[in-house]
Amino acid sequence: MRAPLNIKVFLLAATLSAVFGSAAQSGAGASQEPTLRLLSAEVAEGKKLLEEGDAEGALKILRKAAESDKYDDAAWHYFGIALARAGQSGEALKALEHALELRSRVFGFEFNIQRTAGGESSAAESAARRTRFAAKTGALAESVEAYLTLGPEDAGLWQEWLATLRLYAEAAADPKFEARPFRLADFATRAAILRKPEPMYTERARRGQISGLVRLRALLGADGKVKGVIVLKG
Repeated sequence: MRAPLNIKVFLLAATLSAVFGSAAQSGAGASQEPTLRLLSAEVAEGKKLLEEGDAEGALKILRKAAESDKYDDAAWHYFGIALARAGQSGEALKALEHALELRSRVFGFEFNIQRTAGGESSAAESAARRTRFAAKTGALAESVEAYLTLGPEDAGLWQEWLATLRLYAEAAADPKFEARPFRLADFATRAAILRKPEPMYTERARRGQISGLVRLRALLGADGKVKGVIVLKG
């Protein structure tokens, strides 16, 4: 069901900030702004072969392109798709997970900057901000879609994120921003905690004298329900 663009996209901004923000600060090159790669000649050729149905031919080219540059998000994205079409689902999952890591880092950096941006901006600056955000959101959504076709274990969480990314992309494409500033803060509503019950200590844990810290990752939906809970640690 399509959400009206005049309704704010509800998202747990703190969750996205923590998940994508940590990605933006981790790994090599974290001190520099992460960017999407333009299609190299090799990746463009591999993509063309995929479109023509030649998965094996595309796989040879894209494997070389991806393995020669571990930061080329486009190469890893299309390499993953080529592996999937060649029936190598295990390798395809790993390649697409790498593409997701790279593109999440790019999106996270942009998300955090735009979410906290303030002050006045010119029409040209607003248009550039809008275009940049739409491109980075679209690239991440593209990789999430490809990843979901392989049936990952945490598919529910990725489906929630994909739905959110699509809403952001739809909002960024709204023609009304041709006449008014584009600000991400207008679409992200910080969640308000209404009730915070303490976690239950099970009888089994009590008998075994088990205690410790458990870290979870979750998404709060527009209906207020917690979805896609995954144990990260503990």
